[in-house]
Amino acid sequence: MSEHTELRGDVTELLKAIAEALDLPVPSIREGDDHKFQRLLIDRATNVWVAVTVLLQHPGSGALKHTTAYVRRHTADHPVTYTPFESSGQDRPGAGVVA
Repeated sequence: MSEHTELRGDVTELLKAIAEALDLPVPSIREGDDHKFQRLLIDRATNVWVAVTVLLQHPGSGALKHTTAYVRRHTADHPVTYTPFESSGQDRPGAGVVA
């Protein structure tokens, strides 16, 4: 199982779309941002699960391209609406410590 296999271009595109859909920035500590983050992650993960399940149940000509387009469209239609966390540099261990 450690053998690398070349994936077809349409499979690679679907995997990229899935990765992009699930790659969300960490939310800030502002009130409500964590809840918005969780809701968006659940929404996108559910959408990906449905899309892949339908693809597996009904494989056919062009199905990969349609599924990829569907995942990308849903991701674009459900953008990040919370404030992403921004590191101020003070969050690093030893930051601000003078030796």
